[in-house]
Amino acid sequence: MNKYAIIVENDESEWEDVKGEVYHYPNTYRNILTPGCQVIYYKRKLRDPQYSDSRLSEEPHYFGCAVIGESVNDSLSKKGDLFCEITKYKEFDSTVPFKIDGAYDVSIG
Repeated sequence: MNKYAIIVENDESEWEDVKGEVYHYPNTYRNILTPGCQVIYYKRKLRDPQYSDSRLSEEPHYFGCAVIGESVNDSLSKKGDLFCEITKYKEFDSTVPFKIDGAYDVSIG
């Protein structure tokens, strides 16, 4: 069975993510972010203009996809956080908006 998930990349974060390589996540996602899970990257609305140049859009958007590889425990975490390998990362040519005209677009095709 294929699994799918959305993972978030923040401009500022306590997590030690490396876009397209490693995703650092809490233990609560252990059963979701399993090897082979296909993910879409999401970025929230821009809050600090200093990050404008490193983003595809200032609005909330989806910007890439990947597949989750193996996970390992974060040896420094007391909460059971993990790191997973990101494989087959592909950044989209353009953003996919989170909302279109203020509404969620859930159509496919």
